Amino acid sequence: SLNKKGITKESEGALIIEIDNLPPAMLRKSDGATLYITRDIASLEDRIKNYSPTKILYVVANQQALHFEQLFAIAKKLDWVNSELIHVKFGMVLGEDGKKLATREGKVVPLYEVIDKLTILALNTVKEKSPDLKGEESKKIAETIALGALKYNDLKQQPYSDITFDWDAMLDLRVNSGPYLQYTYARLANILKKVGDWSGGDISLLVEPSERKIMRKLLDFPEAVIECSKLYTLNALALYLYELASVTNRFYEQIRIIEDENNERRNARLLLAETIAGVLKSGLGLLGIETLERI
Repeated sequence: SLNKKGITKESEGALIIEIDNLPPAMLRKSDGATLYITRDIASLEDRIKNYSPTKILYVVANQQALHFEQLFAIAKKLDWVNSELIHVKFGMVLGEDGKKLATREGKVVPLYEVIDKLTILALNTVKEKSPDLKGEESKKIAETIALGALKYNDLKQQPYSDITFDWDAMLDLRVNSGPYLQYTYARLANILKKVGDWSGGDISLLVEPSERKIMRKLLDFPEAVIECSKLYTLNALALYLYELASVTNRFYEQIRIIEDENNERRNARLLLAETIAGVLKSGLGLLGIETLERI
């Protein structure tokens, strides 16, 4: 069908498409073999014909930028203009030595081995924080922490940047990590569980600088989500959740919520804690990360 459109030509036995301001795209080699771009053109035609999408996102590494520039230029030549085509780029995962993980060098670790190792490391954290937990319960919590650490480590990055695989940093409860956010949520859940039944909560009673700072931060949640949808990345949401968790933990260390003798102010602070927990749970859910009631 591309030949019928009159946009292909022979070049030294190969079939190519010439593209303005880009190298020509090779569709078929001189030995008759097709290439990735040949199959991507067919796949794109099928998607447009069967689904009529308004937008198609290709989430592929930076190294394939030229490939997608060629693909999108060919789609324009073919008048496939009803769908917006976007290459969502991301960096490479580097080993702890800062070098690219390359299959040929035997340096790639299967995903299940990564998850297993992270789970073992996370189990140490669970034992430290909750020594009373045993058996399957502690293992399930460790698995949830491990998966959260792995997902967050990828999603928090500026997408075009390469990612260094650092086992310890991924599981550190003191820095910008998935477990740090899960732990913050668990702290809040523990407060709410200890209090039991409560009602009301007049936020006008929240006058401490740390409380006002948190409330202003809570208002930024929708904007963080909108920014992600505009940029086709999730690092803005990850950064927002980390900043919210940071101000929350400072508040947690400064203010004794349960021991507050002013019952109305205590309820207002419980409402604040409940709201923070809800936003953390929603935000982590958007990142595909499960929250925990305790760690």
